[in-house]
Amino acid sequence: MSRESWLLAARDLAAADFQAVGAPIPAEVRVAVGRTSKKTVLGECWSAAVSADAHREIWIKPYTDEPLDLIGVLVHELCHAALPHEVGHKKPFVTLARAMKLEGKPTATVVGEEFSKIWTPRLEVLGPYPGAIFNHLDADKTKNKPRPPSHLTFGCDCGMKFFMTPKLVAEIGAPRCVSIACDEMPQEIVK
Repeated sequence: MSRESWLLAARDLAAADFQAVGAPIPAEVRVAVGRTSKKTVLGECWSAAVSADAHREIWIKPYTDEPLDLIGVLVHELCHAALPHEVGHKKPFVTLARAMKLEGKPTATVVGEEFSKIWTPRLEVLGPYPGAIFNHLDADKTKNKPRPPSHLTFGCDCGMKFFMTPKLVAEIGAPRCVSIACDEMPQEIVK
């Protein structure tokens, strides 16, 4: 079983809950695991307008392998899928999310005790989650690129060290030693 098929099976288990509160999940909903558009976003439900075949597309970030937390993100996104896209996190969304037993802020719902009671037996039906955390998902793309220094370190033969910003060095030129007893031209210490 793939991660996607596991999540689709969970979607199918959630369908009766949504139906019971009058907000059925549309048939045209796909679920996938992958990157989200922002680092801090755990899941997204895209409008049917962005899909060539008019499906709502749910993306869940592989930030955890804890099944209950993943189901919590899935149910949050299914709440979006069951409502018009324009609703966002407004009152109809909040009402539906609370009916699905999600807790917390509408933009960052969490799994609570009631949600756990409902979904723990369902997790036995689903079986173990067939995926793992993707450790490098949020790796900073600029991490290995040199960054301009926020300050430059200068050291003088007299033992004095001091710092200046590159902007200040560009404006006033090479610094002189800051020691009263010395008037030498210190050298930049490159780290």
